[in-house]
Amino acid sequence: MCNLTISRYRIKFKANQNIQLPEYAGSSLRGAFGHALKNIACLTAGLNKGHCKCQPVESCLYRRIFDPAKQKLILQDRLQDVAPPFVIEAHSLSTKVLAGQEAYFYMTLVGDFAHNQQMMIQMAWQRALAVGIGSYHNTGQAQSQLVSFELCDRPQLNWQTSENLRVQFLSHARIQHHGEILTVENFDPVIFCRSVVRRYLTLTEAYSEQSLSNAFVKSLFDDVNHVQGEYRVDHRRWSRWSNRQKQKMQMDGLLGEVILQHVSNQLADILYLGQWLHVGKGSVFGLGQYVLQHTQEEQLSA
Repeated sequence: MCNLTISRYRIKFKANQNIQLPEYAGSSLRGAFGHALKNIACLTAGLNKGHCKCQPVESCLYRRIFDPAKQKLILQDRLQDVAPPFVIEAHSLSTKVLAGQEAYFYMTLVGDFAHNQQMMIQMAWQRALAVGIGSYHNTGQAQSQLVSFELCDRPQLNWQTSENLRVQFLSHARIQHHGEILTVENFDPVIFCRSVVRRYLTLTEAYSEQSLSNAFVKSLFDDVNHVQGEYRVDHRRWSRWSNRQKQKMQMDGLLGEVILQHVSNQLADILYLGQWLHVGKGSVFGLGQYVLQHTQEEQLSA
């Protein structure tokens, strides 16, 4: 079913002092992880005011994990950005963690390379948590400490497919179509499925040694076009601060549920994997997370 190695890990930490986090901390966690990883894994950043100058880019462990170089992928047939081989999930974190409390979030690793760098990734989280992941009063001590980095779950080979599936979003999705983010008014279950498939295919091409046949890709998109569905989604306002662009970024999206009908077995498999890979823009810091449930032929209005 899957050409990708996918594993979700639970990262537990203990706060040494009160920590104030944003409403959804995924972006903040990603930033803290990136800074820590650059500090311990990039050979040139320390000599260039924090900027990676490694050449070629592929020689830098930090870049390969956190900020991969553009690649020419068959699916697009052009040079394009490649998503990093990880996803951070912060839906389990509250906005405040008090001193002495333990809390946790999740990180999914994608592909053999990321899995082989698990020790480096764990060290980066240890540093990131000590330096700080949110607002707090700096007392000169580590903000928090890593308690554990443990395997939580991974896709199962014996998952039972179904032609009728319910999708429930856990974090708001920013699904792009023709350069525009889908809204409540123009949401389409077929576009949702197509977006999940494209993310799976691009990640597989970038991080798997196994190639996907043109016949398989074509049949998968044909299956998408046969899907029917209904949905109930709501607009969700959310913004984050971008350290790279030095400005607040509006990251609105959609929350809610979708019922999909006439889903083929091979498409159901990809939608199942999407629970780990997420869908849409901002997936790397946890947006577009959803869970699947089998359902009977029913309508949302029922």
